[in-house]
Amino acid sequence: MHKFIVESKDQGKRLDKYLKEKLFNISRHQIQKKIKAYNILVNGKRTAVHKFLKVGDKIEIINSRLEKEKIKFIKFDKKWLIKETSNYLIINKPAGLLTHKTNYSQEPSLADAIVKEYPEISKVGENSFRPGIVHRLDRQVSGLMIIARSQKMFEYLKKQFQQRKILKKYKAIVYGKIEKNEDEINFPLIRSSVKRYKMAALPNNLLNKNPKIKRALTYFIVRKRFVNYSLIDVIIKTGRTHQIRAHLAAYNHPIVGDNIYTTKKYRSLNKKRKSYNILLYSARLGFFDLENNWQEFKIKKPKEIENFLQKLK
Repeated sequence: MHKFIVESKDQGKRLDKYLKEKLFNISRHQIQKKIKAYNILVNGKRTAVHKFLKVGDKIEIINSRLEKEKIKFIKFDKKWLIKETSNYLIINKPAGLLTHKTNYSQEPSLADAIVKEYPEISKVGENSFRPGIVHRLDRQVSGLMIIARSQKMFEYLKKQFQQRKILKKYKAIVYGKIEKNEDEINFPLIRSSVKRYKMAALPNNLLNKNPKIKRALTYFIVRKRFVNYSLIDVIIKTGRTHQIRAHLAAYNHPIVGDNIYTTKKYRSLNKKRKSYNILLYSARLGFFDLENNWQEFKIKKPKEIENFLQKLK
């Protein structure tokens, strides 16, 4: 069952419009049908499509397609584990798995599975929603993550992230043939005032106009070009929400599979893939351990990305 709790920023929104902002894989028309079929409850009661929400309203989605597609990764899978030490874990997060619970989703997450396997991690970090989590990957993105197993490691990793000493290298397949061999994207980012789940890329001259506008730097190298696609390496020098996705879309080369940061044309192509995953993964991760030794890890392409590339050859 999917659950949401309405916050002050969503006060007064219609139920169907609110859910469309939260559920990216289902149309507003489908949401309305589920409300009318009483598959969506507000505060435990049946309601109408035009229900206007109040702060604290509890929304539940039951007996729906989303329920059937509910994430099943509840138990920790040893296949995710790349390295285990007394101070940290290196995990290869699968696409489709939520990193941690949020105010909007209480479904099973990577953090839940890790705490069940390593109970001591429940006391690590700054937030009970994110035990041991120093950084995150979007649900539809796979790849390398580091999980702090001790508070000392958590604080040290946090400091390295703040000082931009952590190496985070991604690989992505984007739409279009990128002309430049490499480039830096530096559009500042701010949360959209219209679609709160989305980040908006702005012109550089607006950077200091609003304290909520954040500096963001993304560097990429083209590794291979195809007729209508490009395979690229991506290194982020800042860690903003949805940074890679928002930047590449603003650069006019959205990531394949991304239905949020894209255009109508590419969204139509995404539907033909019959997969909700984004062709982006965290391929390499580097950091200093507590003995100040550099640790670096890399993984192979996920099968979904490898299969897509094979079709392009």
